[in-house]
Amino acid sequence: MFCTKCGAKNSKDDKFCYKCGNEIRAVKDKEMTEKPKSFHDNVQNKISLLKNKKWLYGIIAVTVLLLGFGGYKWYNRNAFAKAVDGHVYEVTIKSVDKKKGTTTVSKEYSSYVIYKNKLYEFTVLDEKGKEVSILNKAMSLSDIYNINSNKYNKYGDIYRMDYDNDGDYDDIDDPEIFVTINKLDMSKIYDKKSKKWIKGFEATRFKKYKVTRNGYTSKSKHKNTVTTVTATRVD
Repeated sequence: MFCTKCGAKNSKDDKFCYKCGNEIRAVKDKEMTEKPKSFHDNVQNKISLLKNKKWLYGIIAVTVLLLGFGGYKWYNRNAFAKAVDGHVYEVTIKSVDKKKGTTTVSKEYSSYVIYKNKLYEFTVLDEKGKEVSILNKAMSLSDIYNINSNKYNKYGDIYRMDYDNDGDYDDIDDPEIFVTINKLDMSKIYDKKSKKWIKGFEATRFKKYKVTRNGYTSKSKHKNTVTTVTATRVD
C-alpha cells in the first residue's frame, strides 16, 4: 500500500503511514507509479487545448462566412426581382463612346412580374403615351406567360397583344402592339429557340443594378463605351 500524501510504501495491514502518519487508503500500485504532471506538461496541455479551440473557432468562422456569402448571393440575386415585381418603369439608356466622342440616348418602358419563381420582363417602345396602360394589361394576361401561345413570334420573345379590343388603343392602321419578353430565373436566361435555361448576360445584369426608392440604376463598361441605365417608376 502506498501513502496518498507522501508516497511511502507501507504494508497492507498498516492503517497509518509509518513516515508521515497520514491515514492509509487502498490505492492501486499503478496509480502511484504514474508521475504527477509537471508545470511543463500542464502548459503543453493548455497550448494543445488552445490550438484545438482555434481550429474549432476557425471552422466555425469559415462556416459562417460561407453561409453569409451564400445568403448574400441569394439576396443579391433576388432583391431586384422582389423590388420591381408588379411595377412599370421608364428606362433611359445612355451610352458614351469615349473613343469616338459620341453619346446616344434611348428610352423604353419596362415592367416586371414574378411568376412561378421566374422573373418576366416586359418591354415596349414608343406607344404614344399608352406605355403604362399597355404594360399593366400585359402583366395581367395569363396567356402571356405561356411560351407556346400562338401570339408569340417564332423565336418566342415577342408577344402580339390586341390592345385595341378594350378601346384603349385607337390606331386603326396598327391595331396590334408588341411586347418584348425576357424570361429569367436571375442566374440563367430562357433560350427561346432551344427552350432551355442557359447562362447569359441578360440574367446576370440585374445583380449589378442598384435599387433606389423610385427605381433602379446601373453602370457598365464595354471596351470604350460606358452605358448608364436609369429607371424611374411611373405606375
